[in-house]
Amino acid sequence: MTTVPTDYVQPARRVRPHGLDRALMRLSLATLLWARRHAERTSISYEEHTRVHQESVARERREHEALRLLTRRF
Repeated sequence: MTTVPTDYVQPARRVRPHGLDRALMRLSLATLLWARRHAERTSISYEEHTRVHQESVARERREHEALRLLTRRF
């Protein structure tokens, strides 16, 4: 096994992106972060979804019954 003398090893240089590349990187990062926050806000469990749906159906039923009582002929 041979080793390379440290005199010949160059440190890895990384050129930072500029211009359009940098703008695209920032835009893609912002988009990904927004998507993650949006997904966390909108994801609910099945039980929570069922409860919300049942509440909305019950509210619509009550509103329909109230409207029917108001429009009923005497």
